[in-house]
Amino acid sequence: MLDITGVMIADYISVIRLQKIYLIDVLGHPKAAEIKASQIEKLRISCATTKNFVDCGIFVMRHMKMFMGNHTRAWDCGFPKDERAKKTKCSLLRKKYAYKMLTCDINRHKDRVLKEANDLDNETHK
Repeated sequence: MLDITGVMIADYISVIRLQKIYLIDVLGHPKAAEIKASQIEKLRISCATTKNFVDCGIFVMRHMKMFMGNHTRAWDCGFPKDERAKKTKCSLLRKKYAYKMLTCDINRHKDRVLKEANDLDNETHK
């Protein structure tokens, strides 16, 4: 069976199986028994897109931010279903996430980034 991008769903499942093996056998994860017993299921989420292959990172970051351990069938990642509205939301989130990463205290280049942004802003107001 293929997903919307034409990739075999079995390929995704294989990657997840390898991750399970790594967590259980290599890392000896404290919840190894639960991980081993868990079933793998590719979910059909409401915000899935068939046209946007560019913003994968934006979708992943939004999913990580929005997932609170609730049942996956009731999970809302906050993306509109309409493709045009989804594209607008991706554009907004791209800017938001870039800003947060660039100005985060852990970014050792933060001061330089802020100075360059300030210099650019001053140049545009001349």
